Amino acid sequence: MVAERPLAAGLAALLIGGASPVAWALEIERGDFSYHDGRYDYTVIADLTADIDTVRGIINDYAGLARLNDSFIDSAIEIEFADGSVQRRLLIKQCVLFFCFDLRLVERVTRPDADTTVTRIVPDLSSFKDGITTWTLNPVDGNHVRLTITGSQAPDFWIPPLLGPLLLKSTFMREARETCEGIERLANSAIQ
Repeated sequence: MVAERPLAAGLAALLIGGASPVAWALEIERGDFSYHDGRYDYTVIADLTADIDTVRGIINDYAGLARLNDSFIDSAIEIEFADGSVQRRLLIKQCVLFFCFDLRLVERVTRPDADTTVTRIVPDLSSFKDGITTWTLNPVDGNHVRLTITGSQAPDFWIPPLLGPLLLKSTFMREARETCEGIERLANSAIQ
């Protein structure tokens, strides 16, 4: 389990947008990651200093996901279905140590309710054999929201058996933090 309370988000705000460093301070309450039998399971719980409506809009801006994380190269809606779900494409450039590679993540995205987003990998179009991720928003108060991300994915690429899972965990947790920081940064810049 990873638990952190950094000042990085506030410092990033100061450097990027000239905002006060106390404008927001992301807290990762919980970060779990495990890899076994060719699949990884994860849970990330982040407490965001942001309005729930603004966070909801950012998470569900499928074409704008590249704004959240430097590793997200491109995102787009490929298909809009009659039931309101969409097929979303996300291209990711990922580097582990000195090895960089591109990932393609095509998912069917549904919203069972206003505060839950569920993504299911489309295997034939993705760098993954299968997977599902659930994003859940829970209001804490008027200016704080808890974001819970749980998922399980089976990569369709080789992961070295000994060091690979450790590197994958480190990379995943770093990217999860950057994505949550991006959500919080965008949410706060929208209200300033």
